[in-house]
Amino acid sequence: MTENLLPRKISAPARIGNAYEFRLFALSCLKMLSDLSIEHVRHEDSSAAPADDVIVEFKDRIECFQAKHAMNPNALLEIDFDTAELVDKVSDLHISLAKFGKAWHSLQTKGKKIIIRIFTNRAAGAELGVFLESDHFKDEFISDSWQKQKRKKLQEKIDLSDEDLVSFLDSLRFDLRQPNEEGLDEVIRYDLQRNGLTSSGVYGRLLAHAERWYLERRTRPIYRHEVLEALQIDNSTLPQRFPVDLKTYVARPSFEQEVLKVLFRGDSTYTAIVGTPGSGKSTFITRFTDGLRRRGQPIIRYYAFTQVNDPLQRERVSAQAFLKSMIEQICQEFRDLIPDERQYDYGESRLNELLTLLGSHFHLRGQQLLMIVDGIDHVGRAEEVERTQKLLNVLPLQLPAGVICLVGTQSIGYLPSVIEGRIQRLGEYYCLGNG
Repeated sequence: MTENLLPRKISAPARIGNAYEFRLFALSCLKMLSDLSIEHVRHEDSSAAPADDVIVEFKDRIECFQAKHAMNPNALLEIDFDTAELVDKVSDLHISLAKFGKAWHSLQTKGKKIIIRIFTNRAAGAELGVFLESDHFKDEFISDSWQKQKRKKLQEKIDLSDEDLVSFLDSLRFDLRQPNEEGLDEVIRYDLQRNGLTSSGVYGRLLAHAERWYLERRTRPIYRHEVLEALQIDNSTLPQRFPVDLKTYVARPSFEQEVLKVLFRGDSTYTAIVGTPGSGKSTFITRFTDGLRRRGQPIIRYYAFTQVNDPLQRERVSAQAFLKSMIEQICQEFRDLIPDERQYDYGESRLNELLTLLGSHFHLRGQQLLMIVDGIDHVGRAEEVERTQKLLNVLPLQLPAGVICLVGTQSIGYLPSVIEGRIQRLGEYYCLGNG
């Protein structure tokens, strides 16, 4: 980012203040990647002035920030009840709670809960600290059951009804002792890393795009898809659905029982359903796993082939598409079991980590995670894709405890030799069907 493109004022504190506000804006945009409840981010929207430095709109609330950077690392924020202001007398800072009250009242037409946040690297002064509990005013002060005279002074300056005053005071958040400008840079880098975005240049791309948004017309909302595009994150997902023609499918209950017996024999290994083209492997696997899922079996599945003339066929056989699809399925299906981090890390090691984590969870509960990889033969025969780029190169050679894998293929010879040597084969399987 080239800092000289940012809006500048004359004084050094003002320049640093602008840079501070900008980094808060960039960080808020980045938060949209991990928090899907955020609808968009704006800044300098006069409807929220003076709490309009950064405005984050969630599905259920709107959070309005006023960012105030202090040059002095030991600066304190105090409250002046006579003027209804938050002050730093050393730097001549005055934040009007009355103006905040007007902004809060005007934003009530939005139909969402309004939160006003004072974001600063200052700490609370002695008197302000007495009135705070964590990041907000104490409940007894808000409800007028404690420090009544000082609350009355605020009410005289803030033009709100008593009922509205209670809601307004309850909406204030004091984000004190926040990092300085350099510290916010570190928070941004950490957030990128936590999301699994560790490639070189990703930090620079974020700040460059955020700077461009920052300099645009200031009421324009920035959406999540713009952040994804800016960071070059592929937000598409290959559909993992196989078309089943029930008119031609003939069920084989005895074979299903055989599959169940072999598949869930207790070992963490591969099992292959082998059959000629059109014999019904994919149809069976789809119907079979649909039934298991309805009965509570944890499953993730990947189809390397779905239909003839599939425009996505070349992509389907690739390691990149396989890793991305499986990791996304894991994070969506088992989000309560997965740490909220590295969600955009689609590497081979990440898949193995997640499989190990889930395998351990299900193993302790006497279950197993079932991984489906169908169409292995199509991967092996795909001449337009380099061998090193095929999904066969990222199939785990050793499945962790609690994880089993069922593959569909015309021949186990298409599998990596290490897997082929250990695989349990369910001999030639034939039935009417497509796949």
